[in-house]
Amino acid sequence: MSVCFTISEAGDCFLDGHLLHPGDDPLGAARRDLEGLLAKAGPEDLLVLAGSGLGWHARAALDQPQGPRVVVYEPDPERRALLACLGPSLSGADLSCDQEALAESLGRSMVYGGGKGRVALFTPAAYRRAAPQVEAAARDTLERARSRAFVDSHTRAAHANAWLGHIAENFKRVLDIPDISLLAGVMEDIPALVVGAGPSLDQSLTALGPARDKALVLAAASALGPLAKAGLAPHLAFALESLDESRQFTHARPGETILAAASSGNPRHFNQWPGPQTLFHLQSWLSRLAGQGHSLPTGGHATSAAFSLALLLGCDPIILVGQDLAFTGGRIHAQNRPGGEDGGLPETTAVPAIGGGTVETSHVMLSYITWYQEAASFLRARHPERRVVNATAAGALLPGFQHQDLESALGSLRSLELDFEALATGLAQLPRPRAADLSQRLAQARAEVRRSQTLLEVEGLPTAWEHSPPDSAARAALAQAASEGDHQAARRELEAFATALSRISESLHE
Repeated sequence: MSVCFTISEAGDCFLDGHLLHPGDDPLGAARRDLEGLLAKAGPEDLLVLAGSGLGWHARAALDQPQGPRVVVYEPDPERRALLACLGPSLSGADLSCDQEALAESLGRSMVYGGGKGRVALFTPAAYRRAAPQVEAAARDTLERARSRAFVDSHTRAAHANAWLGHIAENFKRVLDIPDISLLAGVMEDIPALVVGAGPSLDQSLTALGPARDKALVLAAASALGPLAKAGLAPHLAFALESLDESRQFTHARPGETILAAASSGNPRHFNQWPGPQTLFHLQSWLSRLAGQGHSLPTGGHATSAAFSLALLLGCDPIILVGQDLAFTGGRIHAQNRPGGEDGGLPETTAVPAIGGGTVETSHVMLSYITWYQEAASFLRARHPERRVVNATAAGALLPGFQHQDLESALGSLRSLELDFEALATGLAQLPRPRAADLSQRLAQARAEVRRSQTLLEVEGLPTAWEHSPPDSAARAALAQAASEGDHQAARRELEAFATALSRISESLHE
């Protein structure tokens, strides 16, 4: 039941009988409530307000000179309506109406925005007493965002040098291997099935029998073994790991499956695949360098890349299966996954489970869950007509996804004629960049990195960032250094990118 505001004759605002804002100087009272937090907050910090009230706390934070960015979470539509009618302007704040929108907002700030600053959560006392679920939901979403930001930054830091080395070795392949992102929009309204190698895939294999005749099937390469055991093969298999996971190709069927490999992934993925190949870029600066295509946003795992490609192609609906993202039955992977030996479980946390109750997951998989939650929120806001369904048999609940059993999800689809040979031929005919044009863009990218190096030494990191072009190698290098946030980190990253670009240039002339 909604708990709404009441206003006394004196102008005092109450939430279920608890004082929220005094009628006399509500802005001043809000400033006093936030005094301790705002005194320590700067423009790189983030303040999450769990409960909008009439907006006075948000206004106090927004008025703070050099104050933090402000996100307001208010799930109650009646309270949001009264805020709009009776409260001050909240221009400059991000108002989230549900947990999915809050997750997307926090993702923009804490993951994609560099995440250098501190994050604080504030809940007015009246909300803690009258509507404690608001603070609980905001805290849960914030903890997920923190986990995602931690995993993202540590993954980037741990693999940054490997990725740059792989890019330096792989990038010349854009001259010969087609970029699958060039097919953007060509499969509008064709269903897509995205297959992961979670433990529950074992119990979904029988129902997957008709999938290839009803949908474009995209699978993590780790799922090739389990699928092959059931006599199944996807149209596309995805590999993006920096480690060599080519052992997963043992059961590949080159006459039925095309490899889609990340240009920043391990080079052996390209070398060991026995059939047709396509590539994709995870970073926008690589698409800019190639002069064509789109980068694929991912949550750091292969099936998220497959999901993003399905969105780019225009597929609808997009159905997930084998996406447990949890330790279903205490296991990590489906049976017959090469390299999928289940060892001891890492530190775990409980999350809502498909079908009710909870299931244990890791902090890494929690970041994947949050990524899917962000994706669902993005689609709901910008493409509400697109349908996303989680038909995984067990595991973690994915907020924002419709959950449906696989048999009924596939049963609702009509048969379609998706010619694998035509798909492979179409990919082979996609344009490739010319070597001369690529050399020219490489020269420009190297010049931009050199300019950023000079600006860094002469005028400092903020100026170097300001003058680095969007989607450039220079901007990517500085963004990579953002989590460390110091001059030495930026110097190291720019030098590493300069070396990688030099190696790419040399490889074009081998």
